[in-house]
Amino acid sequence: MKWLALGLGIVFNALANVLMKAAAQHGGVLGGASGMSGASPGLGQAAGGGAAGPWGSGGLIGAVLSVVTNVYLLAGIVSFVLALGAYTFALTRFQLSVAYPMMTSLGLVLVALASLVVFREPFTWSKTVGTLLILAGVIFVARG
Repeated sequence: MKWLALGLGIVFNALANVLMKAAAQHGGVLGGASGMSGASPGLGQAAGGGAAGPWGSGGLIGAVLSVVTNVYLLAGIVSFVLALGAYTFALTRFQLSVAYPMMTSLGLVLVALASLVVFREPFTWSKTVGTLLILAGVIFVARG
C-alpha cells in the first residue's frame, strides 16, 4: 500500500505540472497566453488604454472568469491536491530520506517524458543520459 501511495503521489504531481503547462498555453492563467502578463494593461483597462471596467477582458472579473473556466488549470489543481494526499499518506509509511528523493526524481523523469510526448519538447542526448543517471540513483536510494 505504501508503494501505491507513493506512486500515485508521483504520478499526480507530474500530471499536475503537465496540466499547468497546458493551462498556461491555453490562456486563463495570469501571466500566460491570456495576455495578462506584467506588461499588459492594468485591471480595469482595455488593451487600447480605455477603461473596460471590472467586466471587461482586462478587468478583475474577466481575469477570474478566465482562470476558473480553464479546464487544464482546474484539473491541475485537483491533481496537485491528490498528489499531496497520496504523498502525505506515503510519508507515514516511508522514511523521508527515501520518499522525497524518489518523489522528486521520478517526477522529473515523468515530466521530461510527458514534455516530449505532449509538448514536443526536445529530449537531447544529455537529457537521456541525465535521466538514466537519475533512475540509477533512485534504485540506490530505494534499496536503502
